[in-house]
Amino acid sequence: MLIWYDKYKNELCSYSGDGTNISILSKAKFVQNFFNKNKKFNTEGCLISYDKRFNEFIINVIGGVNKQNGSLVYSELM
Repeated sequence: MLIWYDKYKNELCSYSGDGTNISILSKAKFVQNFFNKNKKFNTEGCLISYDKRFNEFIINVIGGVNKQNGSLVYSELM
């Protein structure tokens, strides 16, 4: 699975690699409100990493006027 943050649409997206369409993960997993409320965070983008041990994606939203940061953790097991 490939996950990325679309800075211009303010969405977290994913592609499963099976040839199907791209899904908007932030809306499918009901976290779009986090991105909408924290638009100041999204000025510098997003850093996404994967934790093999827990099978989780860690999403760090970077930036903002006051250099505020926020984090989300997404697990495929949920």
